[in-house]
Amino acid sequence: MLLVRILAATTVIFAQLPNWPATALERGETPVHVTVCRINENPEMYQAKPLILSASVRSDGTHYTSLFDASCSQGMIITWFNWATLRKEPNGGALYRALYRKGSPGTIGKAIVGTFIGTLELPTTEYPRTRLKVDQVLEVHARQTSD
Repeated sequence: MLLVRILAATTVIFAQLPNWPATALERGETPVHVTVCRINENPEMYQAKPLILSASVRSDGTHYTSLFDASCSQGMIITWFNWATLRKEPNGGALYRALYRKGSPGTIGKAIVGTFIGTLELPTTEYPRTRLKVDQVLEVHARQTSD
C-alpha cells in the first residue's frame, strides 16, 4: 500500500513539472549576425541569444569541434552539436558526413566552412568553457586539402 502511495505521489510530481525551456529560436527571437571574434570579445552580451555566424570548422574527430576565425587572436569557440537532430537536416547531415565519413575523422586534410545558428552558453561548474550550442546548419562547404 505504501508503494502505491509513493508511486501516485511521484506521478503527480512529474505531471506538475513545467516544460523544458524553449530555445531562443523556438521562442521566435530573431538571430543576431555576429562573428566568432565579436563573441569572444564580449560573450556575456550574446549569452542565450540566437546567433548566426559563419566560420571555419576545426575538429580532431573525437574530443572537440570548434568554430574558428583567423582574423583575430581569440578566434575560436567550442561548439556542441546535437547530431541526433542535426544529421537529419540536409546541411547538418552534410557537415556530419564531412567530419566523420569522408577521409579520416575530423578536419585533418579537409577545409570545412559553414554558417550556423546557435545559442551561446557561458562557462558553468559542469562545463568550464564558453560554447555555442548549434541549433541549425544553414550552409556548409567542404573540400579536401593537401595537409
